Amino acid sequence: MEGRLLLIPFIGAGIGWLTNVVAIRMLFRPKMPIKVGGLTVQGVLPKRQNELAKAIAVAVEEELLPVDNLLGRIRRPEFLQQLTTTVVSHVDGRIRDGLPGFLPANLRHYVADMLREVVSRETSLLIGEVSGKVSEQIRQEAQVGQLVEERVRAFDLDQLESLVVGLASNELKHIEILGAILGFIVGLGQLLIAAWLV
Repeated sequence: MEGRLLLIPFIGAGIGWLTNVVAIRMLFRPKMPIKVGGLTVQGVLPKRQNELAKAIAVAVEEELLPVDNLLGRIRRPEFLQQLTTTVVSHVDGRIRDGLPGFLPANLRHYVADMLREVVSRETSLLIGEVSGKVSEQIRQEAQVGQLVEERVRAFDLDQLESLVVGLASNELKHIEILGAILGFIVGLGQLLIAAWLV
């Protein structure tokens, strides 16, 4: 009888481990609702995929990638200056290559430099104006949250399971082991109570 009592902590460890293994699996499975008596059983992620998609969309749109922050980066003076420099360099190269060869070299350089200055000034103004209009249009039409929500809703549950298990495999193993440890401790407590009562 006493030998059997010593098995209690190990049985508790097995139950604790198995309970956590089942709980982890039930995050993803069953994918479709199953009726068990009067109870409907379905994995947490399949059951809540739409709600999860909405929550992720809100988090991305409001916290992770707000449109105003994104537009602020695009409208940074150094970005606009780099864009202006790129456009001016490209146009300047085309002008210099396009000037007729029969013009004297000094005249070609003078015309090219003058045109470069005009292009630089006008491009800077134009890019500032266009970036303002584009920013406003993006602000009105950007549907980052809606796009994220649609993508998460359409995400294949097998892929999601593989992704989560792949990323958190060590942590999931720790949860299973912790279940075994807690089960062992509970079993040990039961053993001590049983020994005290006998």
